[in-house]
Amino acid sequence: MTSNNHIVITAGYDCNSNCIMCHVGSKFHSKDNSTTEEIYKLLVEGRKNKANSVEISGGEPTVRKDLVEIVSLANTLGFTTIGISTNGMLLSDKEYCDKLVKAGLTYITVSLHAPNKKISELISGTPNSFNRTIKGIKNAINHKNLEVIVVTAVQKSNFKHLVELGHLITDLGVNSWTICDLVPAGMEKGKYAILNVNRRDLYKELMRLAPLQKTIHIVLFNLTLCTVPKDFSKNNITTISRKCDETIFFSNNKKGACIKTTTDDGALRKIEICNSCKYAKECAGFWSEYFSLNGEKDIVELAKQNDCLK
Repeated sequence: MTSNNHIVITAGYDCNSNCIMCHVGSKFHSKDNSTTEEIYKLLVEGRKNKANSVEISGGEPTVRKDLVEIVSLANTLGFTTIGISTNGMLLSDKEYCDKLVKAGLTYITVSLHAPNKKISELISGTPNSFNRTIKGIKNAINHKNLEVIVVTAVQKSNFKHLVELGHLITDLGVNSWTICDLVPAGMEKGKYAILNVNRRDLYKELMRLAPLQKTIHIVLFNLTLCTVPKDFSKNNITTISRKCDETIFFSNNKKGACIKTTTDDGALRKIEICNSCKYAKECAGFWSEYFSLNGEKDIVELAKQNDCLK
């Protein structure tokens, strides 16, 4: 999972869900979906580049009829770590889940954004998705050699329920949970403005969540260090970095380029107080759109409160 020899293949954009915050955007029956042969070529190229870990992403990879075959091909080519990023709904079919594991699947990253049916399906826009995802996680957990990670995108409708969600995930037997910030890209116009959470409000909820680290490994993704309580280990916080790591991203359009996000492209912005931050070299700032909507005050106050300044 943390290997630098890791590739991510976007197999296509078809999806059986319609999440309101999806930064890819639902493209049902997209013409951009890769064929089995095209994905095989990307797998071969990855191995030539000495990659030993691969993740099949989307869209929703489980809607592909050839996913078991793709996992098997990756296994045959010698990938030692093979994963998928999924909403987990189709893994509710135990036989299908078993086939993927038998083919060589070693980990899954499952999206679960709320601790109950009402909020979860408000976010997913898909009836019965909550129960199916929970069942899918249970089926996956039954395989002792399959690593199961849950990922949650923080937004207005769920951020006050993180503690409750954490307990649910722990009760399911999951021991790794990634909480990620929304990316203001790819959404319909205005979605980020509606869904983003003020950092001060999120900080309070993370304070409540911190004790749960004793029972589950929590990773905070794309959250700046100045906005995270000191009770969280700095080793478990992935900032919005200006430098792309050595992971190779293969998109469905066959361009194996590592996508870099920098302060130069307008997506990120630093404010005056960032010049005095201890973590300035490892953080590229915060979403420009966040500042446009919420101003700078809360970020400044949190940076001072968290002793982030030199």
